[in-house]
Amino acid sequence: MTNFNGYRWAFQITPNYSWWESWAYRHCGSDVCLLVDEMDAQPTQFLFASRHLEDLDDPQDVADRAAALKALMDGALTIRNSDFHPFPLEQLIGPQARRYGVLEGNPLVEPYSEKLLKKPLTYVYGDLSDQTDRLLFQSRHDRTTRDMLSFMGVNGATWIALYAMRDYMRKNGWDDAKIGAASSRSAGDVSLFARTANNPAAIGPLARHGDQGHIPPPKPMTLELARGIILTAVAAFLGSRGDLIDIREIYRAARQS
Repeated sequence: MTNFNGYRWAFQITPNYSWWESWAYRHCGSDVCLLVDEMDAQPTQFLFASRHLEDLDDPQDVADRAAALKALMDGALTIRNSDFHPFPLEQLIGPQARRYGVLEGNPLVEPYSEKLLKKPLTYVYGDLSDQTDRLLFQSRHDRTTRDMLSFMGVNGATWIALYAMRDYMRKNGWDDAKIGAASSRSAGDVSLFARTANNPAAIGPLARHGDQGHIPPPKPMTLELARGIILTAVAAFLGSRGDLIDIREIYRAARQS
């Protein structure tokens, strides 16, 4: 593959899940595209690309924006599967197949191309049936969605990131009762999660705080249960954010413009 299906820039990636290959074959959304390079007698190679990188010329700028985009994708995939472990972006390949090696990107930069967003017909694909595509598209139009995906994508489903998700939800009108109900749990379960996450006597160096003298819960919550409660609630919360701004109508209008 020499022109990367028309993309100027692409990063080599190495799958680390058995489901990755089948997902990659059908995943080329409006924001991130996973390219499959099949060559006779050689292992299949996979690449990460995005139209949002097309207006950049400096390889470091490309690496930075790619890191920000990938953080959003990783966040969406973690919400989908709490055991997801992000793969790194490997060698950057640019125009004329020039290779730039591995560049460390900055996930704090703006992930989306302002120039591209002004041209809907060039960046809207698919039908938002894939949750990852839907959340990425939604994050263009909703800052809370973007911040939550980025936080989760950079940190993974740790105690700290899970607690941050609770913070985002509570700031936007979801109390512990509503967070718990979204996971068929109680406000008390969410409170136990918070007490566990905050107390180093319960989970040691994984906690959000150092020793503040608080008594740990008699039976701390497990990380597996915490992930189940919080990530299920996050999926419901972000779904409600999408409904609030009518993300599917925004998408339909963009496709028809």
